[in-house]
Amino acid sequence: MTRIFASDYRDRSRKHPDPYPVHLLKRVDSPTTWLDESAIRRVDERDGGFQRAKRGEYGPFIQKEYRRFMEKYPLSNVLLAMSKRLAAQDAVDGIPFPQPAPCTDDSTAMSRHIKETAYFLRADLVGICKLPPYAVFTHSRWDGKAIELNHKYAVAILVDQD
Repeated sequence: MTRIFASDYRDRSRKHPDPYPVHLLKRVDSPTTWLDESAIRRVDERDGGFQRAKRGEYGPFIQKEYRRFMEKYPLSNVLLAMSKRLAAQDAVDGIPFPQPAPCTDDSTAMSRHIKETAYFLRADLVGICKLPPYAVFTHSRWDGKAIELNHKYAVAILVDQD
C-alpha cells in the first residue's frame, strides 16, 4: 500500500491528520455567539501589532525581537515563506488554469493533503472554513496596496507562539 500522508507514519490507526481530536468538535454553519456582521469593519494590516513593532512603536527592544520572530523552529521560516507565496496576489487571483489539477475532485482528500502539508511544516492546527468579507484586510502590509478578495473559503494555519 502506498503511503501518502505523514499521519500514516505517526499512527496507523488514525483516520484524521490533526494532532488534536478536532474531528469530534460539533460543526455548525454559523457562530454560536451572536455577531452583527454588518457592524464588523475590515482593518488595515499595517495597523496591526506586528507591523507597529516592526516600525518601533513599542520601543527598540521589541523592534529588534520582531526581526527574529520566525527563527524559533527550523521549519518555521519555510511555513512563513509558504504562507507568503500562497497569499501572493498572483497566487490567489488571476486567470484559472484551463484544466483542473489531477486528483482534485475529492474535496475531503484535498483538505487532508493541505492539512498534512501544514502539519509537516510545524503548524499546530489547520482548518478550512468559509471566509467572511470582514476577515480580509483592507491593505497589504508589504506594499500598502488595497486588497479586494472575494474567495469563498480560507485555510487557517495556527502556530503556537511559545
